[in-house]
Amino acid sequence: MKHKKFKNPIVSVLIVALIGFFTSISYIPHAAALKLTAKRIFFEGRTRSENLLIINETNEEQTYRISWEERKMGPTGGLKPLSQNEIDAMGIKASDMVKYSPRRVTLAPQQSQHIRLALRRPGDLPDGEYRSHLRISTEPKPRKNKGTPTGRLGATIDVDPAITIPVYVRKGNLEGSLNISDLNASMISADTLNIKFRMNREGNKSIYARTDMICNMLSPNAYILRSLKWIPIYTDTAYRQRAFNVKIPEGQPLCRSVSIRMHDADSERTILLAEGTADVYTQ
Repeated sequence: MKHKKFKNPIVSVLIVALIGFFTSISYIPHAAALKLTAKRIFFEGRTRSENLLIINETNEEQTYRISWEERKMGPTGGLKPLSQNEIDAMGIKASDMVKYSPRRVTLAPQQSQHIRLALRRPGDLPDGEYRSHLRISTEPKPRKNKGTPTGRLGATIDVDPAITIPVYVRKGNLEGSLNISDLNASMISADTLNIKFRMNREGNKSIYARTDMICNMLSPNAYILRSLKWIPIYTDTAYRQRAFNVKIPEGQPLCRSVSIRMHDADSERTILLAEGTADVYTQ
């Protein structure tokens, strides 16, 4: 069977123009387009209101939308958005109790805006931890290009990644504990260690662990390989697997053992949550 050819030259020109236009669309992410003054928000004790400051760190006017998301943490630490059926099965959530405004804001370059959050907690709320995720997303803006290398009309669409932060409502005397298991450390090159471990959580409270990886901790030559401000583990999961490739700093002695020490990142005091040590395996 022979294929029919377009005999109308106007149609052919339009098709070629459209193909050229869409193939010239590009996507430019802004990694530092938005800055927040908080990484997480807690409503506990007598706290009934909080403020979140958002800052437009670009050189252009930006419009931001604020909304709720419900997410669940898995053993690898990833946050999976929940389906509507899963959300319906959750019962009461932080998003049901925390109201915020504004919901949409346009900011000039380097301008900031406070997002006000207010808790309306039911009087018969059972003790426990309730969490939702506040999502701040940048509205994309299509732009016209002056031209493409081939001279065709083009467009650029800015795609700005959304930022989400957890918002907690806590009631009652909640407790959480942590221990480390399956700690393994091995040299994978002359100056690089692979460190793996499992965080095991118990209790009814999410935990943020400030983490230090220490080489030769019991030796006078001990030094910190890497520090992390926090590793979260939510009540969604009883454990979390972590793995890191860490370079040994130049001039430091060989690492014969690796220790992991975790402290409570949300406490003003130095509270040790968990620790573990393993000998380094050399392949």
